[in-house]
Amino acid sequence: MTSVAASDRDVPTRFERLSDRCNPILVREVQQAFAGRGFQATLSLSVGAIVVIMLTLASREQPSGRDVFAIFAKCLVPIALFLVPMQSMNGMRHEASGGIAEQLALTRLAPGRIVLGKLAAALAQYVVFLAVFAPVTAMTFVLRGIDVPTIALVLGLSVLACTTATLGCLAAGSLARYKHLGQAAQGLTAAALVLATFAGMSADLPAVVTIARNSTHVAGTFGTFVGALGAASVLFGMIASAALAHEYENRSTRFRLFAFLGLLGAVLWLLWVSDSPAQLGSSVADLVGEAPWLTLPFWLWAVCEHDRLSPRVRTRVPRRRLQAWIAAPFLPGGQRGLTFVLLLAATALGSLVLVRLAIVTVPRPAAYRAIAIWCYVVAFAVAGRLVRRRLPRGAAYSFTALVAVVLLYALGSILPLVWVLAVEGEVGPDWRWPNLASPSMTLHALGELSEPRILTALAAITAVCVLLGLRDVVRGFREVLDASAERRARDAS
Repeated sequence: MTSVAASDRDVPTRFERLSDRCNPILVREVQQAFAGRGFQATLSLSVGAIVVIMLTLASREQPSGRDVFAIFAKCLVPIALFLVPMQSMNGMRHEASGGIAEQLALTRLAPGRIVLGKLAAALAQYVVFLAVFAPVTAMTFVLRGIDVPTIALVLGLSVLACTTATLGCLAAGSLARYKHLGQAAQGLTAAALVLATFAGMSADLPAVVTIARNSTHVAGTFGTFVGALGAASVLFGMIASAALAHEYENRSTRFRLFAFLGLLGAVLWLLWVSDSPAQLGSSVADLVGEAPWLTLPFWLWAVCEHDRLSPRVRTRVPRRRLQAWIAAPFLPGGQRGLTFVLLLAATALGSLVLVRLAIVTVPRPAAYRAIAIWCYVVAFAVAGRLVRRRLPRGAAYSFTALVAVVLLYALGSILPLVWVLAVEGEVGPDWRWPNLASPSMTLHALGELSEPRILTALAAITAVCVLLGLRDVVRGFREVLDASAERRARDAS
């Protein structure tokens, strides 16, 4: 009987089994946060804000629920956009710079799970603050002047904004492993949070939400805002996970897929929200023309990566040959990065061609500008490969190749002006062929002149650049196919 009783006591309860399934980072962060002085001080200030709001209500004869909710929303803004995210960034910075992240990497916790646990802990704190303000929220509805959908939208958007801000801070804090880069990222993040907090507190959030709900494009307005915050959240989470991962892990595929799927998603979104064919053609042309700048970090770093696959990634290449062919442009390596750039350019320009074939009017200057800027992207990508090919392995040399591409862009913008001044003595408004080296001058000329000869010359130069980079494309595919064959041979044996 004694042994049976002892074995019964050793059986974990349902609550204990549930707690074991919880993210250990979440449990640790929640315990530390709720026991910290910062959380207690913020909670005290929140209770004080509630008292002030109640006294404000008592001083008015007929208080409006909308005005009270606006005050309540202003109180939530600094909590959602500054206090909770900054606390997360400080914790991540301490772990990344103190070597704790390396110790966590030795456990079964993946970098993504670490980031997810810290995000869940931050949202748990924010939910506590929402619960503290819950009586005020109920009072605003009782006082009339505001409806439930507006309240729900403001609270939901505040949770989404807190999620985005927290993930941005976690990404900045994780970069503390790289000293100078981490300091710059944390300073820029703190400044961005301060500006966002002041902007949120100065705005009448219930009025903004009400105007958006009453607009004719309510789905497009909220969809664009939620999509932008969601995309930013995913990107920040990937940055934090990649910074915590080992250098042999695959840290490139998710970013390349993000850029590729983001471009496709943006085009499909314009197809849905555009009201007329003319607006659709102009919007798609503008998007294709701005996409190289929006995806600049993705395609520029892709071509500046080291060529070879790491031993870890070689063991994770798809076994099937067809899947290896499809996955090759998204796998790490500068050779496959050039293929990714070509795929991205083909997708962007292909969407523009499909819109034009659908009998949709596309403005000629915008279309010329979009084609020209992607030609420059391919040319600079090949230049980055030519530089990186001659440098040894290492992240520092990848940064060297990246800086070389930036310097090449700067020289291309300056040298045509020096040439014209040396030959003619002054810079006039007329187009000159040396200006092809300057992307800004060429794009300006295409917008003003819309001359096909400029675009034809640029396309010819791009074709030559593609031929120069063809060897890298072939070698990138060959390495992936060889790794796939090795996996099939190991499985067969």
